[in-house]
Formats: sequence, structure tokens, C-alpha cells
Amino acid sequence: MSMFQDLILNENFKTLIRFGLVGSVNLVIDFSLFSLLFHYSNHLVLSNTCSFVVVLCIAFLLHHKYSFKNAFFEKKQIVKFLIIVIIGLIIGNILLHLIYQQLENVYFVNMAGFKDESAFLMEVSEEQARAMVSKIIQIGLMATYSFFCYKKIVFVNYQK
Repeated sequence: MSMFQDLILNENFKTLIRFGLVGSVNLVIDFSLFSLLFHYSNHLVLSNTCSFVVVLCIAFLLHHKYSFKNAFFEKKQIVKFLIIVIIGLIIGNILLHLIYQQLENVYFVNMAGFKDESAFLMEVSEEQARAMVSKIIQIGLMATYSFFCYKKIVFVNYQK
């Protein structure tokens, strides 16, 4: 068997791929909701926290059933999951704020010029663009934290 076939058949690799697919769904929901909330509230941490809470519910269900293929459900999984996501929310909000501050001197082109071509795009100020770029970076960093915590702490010994 080739090294490529070994990789594809490896259960850890399959779990990582499933985690990435579920994460992609969560990313779209999280980023869209965050962008919408920030557009109307202009409050970075509140917008992030609200979008995070919505994605939290979706993430647990999808990771439980699909990413880590849990055969059964236990209350201690929820407790572990909630502890990890609360810690993640705190770390994520701190990271988001720090990244946002670091991008303060970066100039972002206003996306209003695309508004007529795509009806779904909203006018985005420089501050909103900076928040969105900060959120994308933060999501990438937090995905690594989430994967390892879910795999090693929350869904460990619960897989089929």
C-alpha cells in the first residue's frame, strides 16, 4: 500500500477531514453572523460572543455525530465541551481584540464599490473590514485549539 493510501485510510486523518468540513460550516455561520452583528452594533466582543454562542450549539451536535462519530451521549461530554468552549471564548475574544488593535494602522479598501454588482454585499467601513479580517485570523487560530481539545478531552474514549 502506498503512503498516500495509508494516509487516506488512517482514522486520525479521516477525523481531521470531518472536523474540517464541520468547521467550514461553523465558519460560514460564525463569520456571517459576526459580520452582520458588527455591522449593526459596531461592538467587537459582543458580536463575537453572540455569533460564538450560536455556533457553539451547532458545533457540539455536528462534532458529536459527524466529526468524532460518537456512539452515545454522556452529560460529562457536555460539561467538558462547555468548559473548553468557555475557555476558548475568553481566549478567542482576547485574540480578536489584540489582532484588531494590531491591524489599526492597516488601510482597508471600502467594499462599497461592489455593492451594485452583488446585492447581498453590504457597505463595509474600514473598521468593519478590520474586524472581519481580525475574525478570520482568530477563527484560524481557534480551530487548532478546538480540534486538539475536542479530540483529546471531550470526545476521547467515546468514539465507535
